[in-house]
Amino acid sequence: SIVPFSELNEEAPVSDAFGPQYANIPWVGIIVDWGAIVGLCTTLLAGMYSQARTYLALARDGMVPHWFSFVSPTFGTPVRLQILCGLIAMALAVILPLQQ
Repeated sequence: SIVPFSELNEEAPVSDAFGPQYANIPWVGIIVDWGAIVGLCTTLLAGMYSQARTYLALARDGMVPHWFSFVSPTFGTPVRLQILCGLIAMALAVILPLQQ
């Protein structure tokens, strides 16, 4: 049967729909949870990879100051832009609330 939307847990609605209250198929909920973790990790990794290449193209095209176009001889990535982006992400993580 279909679970009413208002009865689902807001934090993990798909996993909750397969729990003992509704479908009682707990192993499906575990697969859904692991799928969410793998999906998040894949998305973050792809985002970090494309971020470095995008910043490098921006620096080489002159859209950001030339100082940022320094490429690490070890890693081959624009280190200064990566550090700047990391600092901005850290600042946003500290400033913005996580709860609604």
